[in-house]
Amino acid sequence: MENLIIYLLAYLIGAIPFGLLLAQIFAKTNIKNAGSKSIGATNVLRVVKESDPKLAKTLAVATIVLDALKGIVPILVAKILGYDENILWTMAV
Repeated sequence: MENLIIYLLAYLIGAIPFGLLLAQIFAKTNIKNAGSKSIGATNVLRVVKESDPKLAKTLAVATIVLDALKGIVPILVAKILGYDENILWTMAV
């Protein structure tokens, strides 16, 4: 049961749409309605650049960094807590 909770937490952290959140909070723009309608860094850059190019670059870089961290941090935390390597691999997948 503990493994399922760990997997669920890792999944929920990975499901945070940082590109969408950052664009809505800082640029007051819903990127799902413009550009490629993707919530990734490229669409954040494309859509926000129309109104504020400097903010667009900052938000795109922040999106990339936060998206990478949401994959790395849960695995590092599980490793520090001493979970088995098989659990870490399953979380990564």
